[in-house]
Amino acid sequence: MKKTLKLLTLMLFVALVSCSKSGENIETKAVALEEFSPQDASADKATEAKQVSDTNEDIAPVERMIVKEGNIRFETSNAKETREIINNSVKQLNGYLSQDTSSNYGNRTEYTVEIRVPAKSFETLLEGVSKTASKIDSKNISALDVTEEFIDVQARIKTKKEIEERYKELLKKANSVEDILKIESELGTLRADIESFEGRLKYLKSRISLSTLTVTFYEKGESTTGFGYEVSSAFSSGWENLLSFIIGIFYMWPFILLAIALVIIIRKIRKRRKQNKTNS
Repeated sequence: MKKTLKLLTLMLFVALVSCSKSGENIETKAVALEEFSPQDASADKATEAKQVSDTNEDIAPVERMIVKEGNIRFETSNAKETREIINNSVKQLNGYLSQDTSSNYGNRTEYTVEIRVPAKSFETLLEGVSKTASKIDSKNISALDVTEEFIDVQARIKTKKEIEERYKELLKKANSVEDILKIESELGTLRADIESFEGRLKYLKSRISLSTLTVTFYEKGESTTGFGYEVSSAFSSGWENLLSFIIGIFYMWPFILLAIALVIIIRKIRKRRKQNKTNS
């Protein structure tokens, strides 16, 4: 009887231990699934704005982020010389031409060049270009402060990278295919956002470091009215017509020779007829 009682007690103890371990396993799995729940993604997105705001306070630029841009249009006495001066100035200031076009308007040719130079050299370039103008038609300069946007983009990149690291850690602990797919989907979205913000940050840095100046200049052509212009035009047209006539003669030389030969033959025939009439 005592042996039976001891055996029952032992079996009861084993059963209790087994149930305890099973409960622990179930609890562990529940916690794991809770970690990979989509609610985490929603919570991350909900708190992202706050994290960005907090990060903004930590990122303080050394100086204001200013984007300088401008355009100037003017008349010059010598367009070719002005073009050379601009090219030399751009080289000296370690800049480059991002656009170079020319177009014809009536009796004059207009040039447009888009120049990118280091921001610190913008004023020097503008001053040098202005000196080549005989008459400035228009000049517009703008300075856009992008400090706030620059800081915001930096903060968003930092925050999203932190969230990305959290998801990578969760991915290592994932136990099911469903959890893995959910986490990888969130990671893909985060990576796309990070690359987009990094592209924007790169663009802002480019605009801040290199200022843009669009220069349009032209050389005033000869007036299309007045006696002097009419005489010059008539002389030029007359000379061109004379050259065209001479060239036309060279093209028609076979016909001219044929006409001369016909005239000679006709004269000989008439001369013989007259001689025959006289003899008769």
